[in-house]
Amino acid sequence: AGGWSLPLGWLVFSIGFLIETIADGQKWFFKRAHPGKFCGIGLWSISQHPNFLGNLLLWSGIYILNIPGALIGGGGWCGSCFRLLAGLVSPVFLWNLFNGQAQGTFMNSVQLAATKYGNDPAYKAYLRDVPAILPKFW
Repeated sequence: AGGWSLPLGWLVFSIGFLIETIADGQKWFFKRAHPGKFCGIGLWSISQHPNFLGNLLLWSGIYILNIPGALIGGGGWCGSCFRLLAGLVSPVFLWNLFNGQAQGTFMNSVQLAATKYGNDPAYKAYLRDVPAILPKFW
């Protein structure tokens, strides 16, 4: 059981885990070398929040890994649909949470960063040019 969902789920999970780990490491090393500066290198140069991206992929991979269990659990077609939709709650919730934080619609992370780096022209260009979560590869 599992077919396509197991390799795809592990791939998405692994990519997310790597992105989150690498992003956190890059920021940690950058902050140690450049105290008080904003981090715009490595993965941070293509996404303002690559750690959010990694976390979203990680949990999406877990969702994909669990698709076979949702499909074979009892309750027929309706039960399977309910379990698949219920499983989407986590990735959808995380997207809304992370996107809300990245856009500053709730929590004050955007205000804190603006207070810290707001007068830096490079930071203003970074906010203008680098996508909040999903990188642009085109």
